[in-house]
Amino acid sequence: MRDLTTNRAGLIAAAVGFVVFLPSLANGWSGDDTLMIHTNEVVHGAGSALRAWFETYWRPPFSAAGLYRPLTILTYGIDWSLADGAPWWFHLVNVGLHATATWLVVVVVGAWLRPTAALAAGLVFALHPVHVEAVANVVGRAELLVAIGVLGAVIVARRYRASETASARAVWLTATIVVVALTLHAKESGVIALPVLALDHALSARKDVRLHGALYLGVAAVTVGWFHIWNGVAGLYAGTASHGGFFELTDGQRLSTMFPAYLDLLRILAIPVNLSSDYSPQVIALRLTWSWEATLGLASTSAFAVLGAATIRRAPAVAFSIFVLLLSYAPVANLLFPSGVILSERGLYLGIVAPAVIAAVAIDVVTQRGRGRFAVAGLAFVVVAFGFVSVERIPFWKDPLNPILEEQAAHPENYRNRYLLSEYLSYVGDTTLALSEMLLAGELNPRDPSIPMYASKLALADGRPDFAVRLATRAFSLHPTDGRMQETVITSLFEADMPDSAVAFAHRALALNPTSVRTARAVVHAMERGGVPDWQRQLAAAHGHWLEQNPVQATLLLDSASAGLSTPRLEPVDCRFLELMIPMAGWLRQNVEVQLDRARAQSEACRGETGA
Repeated sequence: MRDLTTNRAGLIAAAVGFVVFLPSLANGWSGDDTLMIHTNEVVHGAGSALRAWFETYWRPPFSAAGLYRPLTILTYGIDWSLADGAPWWFHLVNVGLHATATWLVVVVVGAWLRPTAALAAGLVFALHPVHVEAVANVVGRAELLVAIGVLGAVIVARRYRASETASARAVWLTATIVVVALTLHAKESGVIALPVLALDHALSARKDVRLHGALYLGVAAVTVGWFHIWNGVAGLYAGTASHGGFFELTDGQRLSTMFPAYLDLLRILAIPVNLSSDYSPQVIALRLTWSWEATLGLASTSAFAVLGAATIRRAPAVAFSIFVLLLSYAPVANLLFPSGVILSERGLYLGIVAPAVIAAVAIDVVTQRGRGRFAVAGLAFVVVAFGFVSVERIPFWKDPLNPILEEQAAHPENYRNRYLLSEYLSYVGDTTLALSEMLLAGELNPRDPSIPMYASKLALADGRPDFAVRLATRAFSLHPTDGRMQETVITSLFEADMPDSAVAFAHRALALNPTSVRTARAVVHAMERGGVPDWQRQLAAAHGHWLEQNPVQATLLLDSASAGLSTPRLEPVDCRFLELMIPMAGWLRQNVEVQLDRARAQSEACRGETGA
């Protein structure tokens, strides 16, 4: 009866969340929806999305983001096939996924809470205004899928631990591994599934006799396998996204900025007002020295973690929710390494379980002390307030331009908003105004090399190649080892009719970054357009294939380059370029020897089997 009551509470909370977010069906494409869905032919059908399973989430030229989310891409493709690209259907699916996640929250925390308290947690979770970005903006779907996957894996793993027969355990073990695998392919943050499962197991009221090693080995194996696939698909870009605000900052400076940002995080969890679609530098101040705000941020987040540890026995639901928040936020916390964002409302979707459960437990405590009316009044106030703010904020994502205009009015200091406005203007064909906005973004944040890089491309589109060269050079000076910056300089030099300079710069780029695949491709491009001798083009192409570990093509091109070296006199730059042959030849020799040893072993095994 308790499970039935908890399930009913979950359905009530899910229904409330579904109804409150239904107005998002009036929204069109907004934010990243345009590039990811509306103009992305890969998702314009289930078949094309499925064929792109082993491709990066962002298409070229944005592949350097290093993201891999094929399941999310597939859901877009299915939606497109079902509704012929109608945005209302995509939004309806998001609302349905949000309702599903809300139901799962109630079921999961219902293991520790009374059904009424679980319902309160579900209502707070369903209506929290931070969810608007994830639900009302289609590309927030990855967050919804991860939340459903992680919470669903917890429920399925509980069934596994409770199974009494070997056959039942095998079924639920397989189901858990499948759910985790799908979660990982929805978004990279699904990697938290393993520690969340261990956390739920540790907080379980039933002390299991078995250690359930098969469960953790299976989940760990599928996680390692996913990492291998991600690395194979994204290559050198896997996990490399880094926010421009942290370029050239020391670890100490990054932490001096992030600990005050944690205060903003705690604020919007508890009191979700003054929300923003983008918490970039200027919106979140860059603090290059330690401050009292950093000390307060460190103390507050530490106290929050201590609260989680202190409630493990007396209030396991609170401990579970706090550690789920910390785990889900860890990949973008910028604590151990710089991530792609400073703070993101979308990325807090699963973490909202923490304020939801804390509020529910507080209401339950007040109720048990005979203050039920106060508890009901408090819950009603929170639900109505959160619902009102959410409904009011949903139209923020109604079209591509509205978030930019509203963010500009609320945070004129936000350089990334200027960047986004530039992208929009370029999309509608006004390259001159787009270039102007991109330059303004560069003035607001002169540290981000991607700004002059994109400004250089806009200058080329606007017919200003000389200006493009200056902008590309500026980008290169900010991040000289980035292949994107090197590629931009080479392209701008060719467009400015300076092929000799482009080739000379290609040599310099290669010396700076000899192991970068992107740099190698840019060098090949320069050699092909620069009228250099055939042996140089072939050597550059061989180097690229070598970096991509393609020994056959690398060998053929290296042979051709060697055979073409008949010129009696070489310049010093040619000699330095020829030095590329040494590591390539050594690697190819080793590769050939490995293949030769393998062939000999196989031949001997074959002779032994046939008796020859």
